[in-house]
Amino acid sequence: MGITKLRVSLATLGAVGPAIGVILASYAGCNKAAVATLFTVGMGLMGFVYASLRVNSLDLSPNYSGTIMAIVNGLGSISGMVAPVLVGGLTPNRTLEEWRLVFWVMAVVLVTSNFFFVFWGSGEIQYWNEPPKNTNIQEEKNKKTNTNGTQPIKEVYRNYTNEIDMNTLSK
Repeated sequence: MGITKLRVSLATLGAVGPAIGVILASYAGCNKAAVATLFTVGMGLMGFVYASLRVNSLDLSPNYSGTIMAIVNGLGSISGMVAPVLVGGLTPNRTLEEWRLVFWVMAVVLVTSNFFFVFWGSGEIQYWNEPPKNTNIQEEKNKKTNTNGTQPIKEVYRNYTNEIDMNTLSK
C-alpha cells in the first residue's frame, strides 16, 4: 500500500467512524450507556486522523511542513469559532431533535471533507518542496573571506578554538 492510499484509508476511518458514531448516538434516545458507548467509540476512531491528516504536511513537503501546518491549523480553527454560534442557533430549545440536526451537520462536514481528501489528497512529495537554486547564495556560502580580505569572525573563532584544543591535547 502506498503512502497516499494509507493516508486516505486512515482519514476515511477517522472521519466516517465518528460520523456514524454521533448519528447512531443521536438515535439512541435516553439510553445513557448506549449513547456514551457510541460517542466514545466514534470519537476514539477520530484518532486515525492523527496518523493521516495531521502528518500529511510532512509527506507533501518536508521543507515547508511547518508553514503548511500553520496555515491548515489557522484555517481549521475557524470551525472552532463557527461551531458554538451554529449550535446555539440550531438548538434554541435544546430538544433531542435539534441536537440530532447538529450531529447530522457534524457528520456531513466530516464525510464531505473526507470526500475531498479521498479524491484530491496526496501523500507524495510535491514538486514545490525543493526551494529554487540561487547561485548567488551558493557563491556567498563558498566565500571564506570578507570584502576587506580578512576571515569572518566565526572562522577566526573556530580556528582559534581548534588551536587551543590542539595545544591542550599535546601537553
